[in-house]
Amino acid sequence: MAQANSRGVGPPTPPLRSSVAATRAMSTMFAEHGRPVARSRSGFRAISALMSVAAAGVGVGLAFAQGYPSEQKAALLFSAPGRTSPQQRSASAALVDVPPPAVVRTAASLLARSATSSSSSSRLVRAEKPGGPPMPSVPLGVARPGGGDLVRVELFLDLCCPFSAKLFKTVSSLVAPQYEGKVTFVVHSVAQPWHAQSSYMHEASLAVLDVAGADKFWEFSGEVFAQQSRFFDDMVYDKTRNDIYKELAEIAASVGVDSASVLERLRPAGAGNAGNAVTQRLKWATKLHRTRGVHVTPTVHLNFLEAGIVSSGWSADEWNNFLDYHVQEETR
Repeated sequence: MAQANSRGVGPPTPPLRSSVAATRAMSTMFAEHGRPVARSRSGFRAISALMSVAAAGVGVGLAFAQGYPSEQKAALLFSAPGRTSPQQRSASAALVDVPPPAVVRTAASLLARSATSSSSSSRLVRAEKPGGPPMPSVPLGVARPGGGDLVRVELFLDLCCPFSAKLFKTVSSLVAPQYEGKVTFVVHSVAQPWHAQSSYMHEASLAVLDVAGADKFWEFSGEVFAQQSRFFDDMVYDKTRNDIYKELAEIAASVGVDSASVLERLRPAGAGNAGNAVTQRLKWATKLHRTRGVHVTPTVHLNFLEAGIVSSGWSADEWNNFLDYHVQEETR
């Protein structure tokens, strides 16, 4: 089996053990993506080719051809050439126009899943919780919906930091909308300890995430940044923790999130230092930025490395110059 390249679908897909599994995988892909594929004649050709290979009981791997994604092509690579005719093996070398990359990645994922489902099904009944400190089961940070997989930009922000507010406003309103489908923007919570209320602000944002999802998290964060001065040190000096939570819940309500549900997640989980429903997530966020060496806010990472050149004062044009280069490099 040939290896997929760096722009491809990741590790090579294992050979399928039966044509039934392959057909089921292809059927699932068509059910999930059939509507957009149906509008494309090349999409039907790709589906038909994969289905015919599956029906023949042949393992299929998908690898993006040189020039992806500009040419939007993929190669069909047969993993069991001894079971195919010379005509089929010849056809496997041909490049076939395919639907959007997301469909191709889904197909490869489903093929791999079908190939291993029978052997792993017993492990899916109920996995035992591993020992040691709690670990996140999903990647940390909150990605802006609509992002892409070409470039990853991580924004380490403090909701109580004026410079974070400035950068977030530019990115969320002027920059990110231009790069939908190309660049993923991820917000990481950085509660700065010299602003005690910063932890409460980030807890509220994570409660919003739990209650209403990533879209509302980004919307809520933007509104908190817009009203940030309400939570500066001099403004909260005489306020209780619960007073601050209630003000933050009001902001959540203003963007369409149920305030009672937010406050419920901010209540103490038990006696002593039990924290609340989002304490563990904030701990993970703090551990992440400490591990990544983030101290000041805002800090920006590009593809997991710090981009020290980025400034909170950058205009949209400066962001465009920076991102366009890296997007173009990735698609060459």
